[in-house]
Amino acid sequence: MSSVVHAKKRKVENHSALTELRKRGFVPAVVYGYKTEATPITINAREYEKALRSDGKNSIVILEIDGKNLNAVLNEAQKCALKGTLVHLDFLAVNMSDALEVSVPVNLTGDSVGAKEGGILQQPNREVTIKVKPSDIPESIEVDIST
Repeated sequence: MSSVVHAKKRKVENHSALTELRKRGFVPAVVYGYKTEATPITINAREYEKALRSDGKNSIVILEIDGKNLNAVLNEAQKCALKGTLVHLDFLAVNMSDALEVSVPVNLTGDSVGAKEGGILQQPNREVTIKVKPSDIPESIEVDIST
């Protein structure tokens, strides 16, 4: 499922203007990629976080920029180390018919035989990179470790 997130084009501004933008509840972002020039935008932080909670990190976001809809995936999110608030977002505009590489978390299910016998379970790979069409991106990959 894709959420529509409203965005507005913004001028490239100095640091103090971006700080003021964040204080008003907006997040500076940029969108680039398929048939799109690098465009600086602003997004309502609450609206985007709501979409993130409902659809997940790897979902397609429909960015409505000045009346034009654009399919995009989150490429990078920068957060404040102290507060955990969003500082900046990078969106990659995608062609829905072309495959792209994304990192997907690996979730372990079941109880391993070794852990039941007193061993320690170690998971060296917490995410994998897969190549998939944007509409088929899974939220996570489940791996049964019971056998």
